[in-house]
Amino acid sequence: FKLDPAARPHSIVSDQAGNIWYTGNGNGTVGMLDPETGDITVYPMPDPAARDPHTPVFTRNGDLWFTVQNSNILGRLVPDTGDIRLKSMPTERARPYGIKIDSKGMIWIAYRGANKIAMVDPDSWEITEYETPDPDPTMPRSAHIRRIALTSDDMVWYVDSGRGYIGRLNPKTGECPDCVLETREVVHTHEEKPVVVIKKPIMVKEIPKVEISRKSKVKSSRKKRKGVCYVGPCTWLG
Repeated sequence: FKLDPAARPHSIVSDQAGNIWYTGNGNGTVGMLDPETGDITVYPMPDPAARDPHTPVFTRNGDLWFTVQNSNILGRLVPDTGDIRLKSMPTERARPYGIKIDSKGMIWIAYRGANKIAMVDPDSWEITEYETPDPDPTMPRSAHIRRIALTSDDMVWYVDSGRGYIGRLNPKTGECPDCVLETREVVHTHEEKPVVVIKKPIMVKEIPKVEISRKSKVKSSRKKRKGVCYVGPCTWLG
């Protein structure tokens, strides 16, 4: 099924009738393919600022919601009418990426450009943002939350490729239920220099410790060093 070369289709999803929907990431469109007839219906964005539709998902009432990543926009398309509504995300340069629907019909969005996850009420369009914690505040790195997954109890799991960890958000509390922030002594055994003991806040997973090893980043050292990793990026304890 040939598409406009400018479309650069990014993501794909099917509706209850068996139609196939895609996001035209390159030309600001959403398209629907009828697999029986081969007909393709193209829906252009009503605002040229919404130039890169990214990931789509259907709600229970049949509406198609989608992220518009670099344009920092959330969209909704009503298939029965073709009506499209757009709304900018509250956080600048949030770059909404992955999108999921929970059991209550709430819409959850991963922010590729911010350390946040958003929840959207599809009826009111009210957006609630949840800030995700940094496992190691002393070594800040940009958050890149690409995708999320929802379990049967509506816990929100997410991957942060920028800071290198898996996180879980409890919608009832707005907090990570597995993690606590505390200040403790940290022994850096992976450095070539003498062991340095400092105190800093770190996030500690309340799970059994896992013994792991890695090579030192210092080029002159080839030895593997063992430590205890609580979360990634790892805080290495003696």
